[in-house]
Amino acid sequence: VKEKHKRFLDWPPPCILGTHHEKGAQTFWSVVNRLPLSGNAVLCWKFCHVFHKLLRDGHSNVLKDSVRYKNELSDMSRMWGHLSEGYGQLCSIYLKLLRTKMEFHTKNPRFPGNLQMSDRQLDEAGENDVNNFFQLTVEMFDYLECELNLFQTVFSSLDMSRSVSVTATGQCRLAPLIQVILDCSHLYDYTVKLLFKLHSCLPADTLQGHRDRFLEQFRNLWHLSEILKPADKRCRRREPEPSYGHPITRDLGHEGGCGAAGVLPRG
Repeated sequence: VKEKHKRFLDWPPPCILGTHHEKGAQTFWSVVNRLPLSGNAVLCWKFCHVFHKLLRDGHSNVLKDSVRYKNELSDMSRMWGHLSEGYGQLCSIYLKLLRTKMEFHTKNPRFPGNLQMSDRQLDEAGENDVNNFFQLTVEMFDYLECELNLFQTVFSSLDMSRSVSVTATGQCRLAPLIQVILDCSHLYDYTVKLLFKLHSCLPADTLQGHRDRFLEQFRNLWHLSEILKPADKRCRRREPEPSYGHPITRDLGHEGGCGAAGVLPRG
């Protein structure tokens, strides 16, 4: 990677503060459009990392200024998807996640990029309408599925028999997962809360598909949380049942649970 490109993508990137200074991402994209992202997979991976951070912590207008590039990101994702080795597949999946993130926040503008909301704000996002909550839960499942797919793909690309976190390659691949963990924490929390709302209003049979998707994603989150633990602290017992405020939320970096205890309704 050329030195001028490395400076632009250094961490933490000064472009985050720049978006707040100029109240948008025009300068960011004017620089990105000159980078050889289609010819350098490592550079593209670092771009995805920075852009993900911008969507989370940059100015709120970053999303508006970036939506116009969705098609370019999709084309680049398809292009990198043809490479089965190295960073090709990683870039392809990360670009799909970023497009999904942009689409979710465009459709649900009440959700900030970092996904931090109070219970009252979550109710307002669904306008206290069960139909809106139903659709919002589906969109969150899709969002979380993309996050988990990236997480799993990164770990499957690493040689887990070695201490990959201390190597330059390992650090490069693992660094973006901090943002993924933060997103997963909030999405898991909100899907639990929305499922309780839905079960209080709709028949259990109507929500069977929702419960199936939730259980699958819960198990994936639990397995990933086990991977993140030191080997001597990993769970020796069977996989736990999902519960409201389960410790998995803390494993994924979310402080505190949902505030109540109990297992999700099974119908």
